[in-house]
Amino acid sequence: MVEELTTIALKIEGLPDTDFVRSTAWTYIHEYEAENVFKGGRPQNANGITVEISVFKGGLDFDRKGKLIESFTHVIQKNTQNRMPIYILIKEFETEDWGVLGKRITLDELFNPTHTKPI
Repeated sequence: MVEELTTIALKIEGLPDTDFVRSTAWTYIHEYEAENVFKGGRPQNANGITVEISVFKGGLDFDRKGKLIESFTHVIQKNTQNRMPIYILIKEFETEDWGVLGKRITLDELFNPTHTKPI
């Protein structure tokens, strides 16, 4: 499932699907037990999932963010047994706030990577 989510994200972001770019694409999925899921302050009595997606500010427009949310939700629903609340959170970061292996990395470096090996 996570490999499918990564492939979808790279495609929607328009990033090259290379080993290097994939090595910068980390996935964090938080699954919550039913007793830890509340809606409107009341128990939901269902499991829940939150997926956090971190992107460079300006890397995705409104429509592509919507496509990412729809696509991720569809894949997770397809791969889970029961219908549960799925929250997709997109966090945008400035280039100066993003580092890999002790160095800043830019959106342009992901679109035009000079690295060929995964990090």
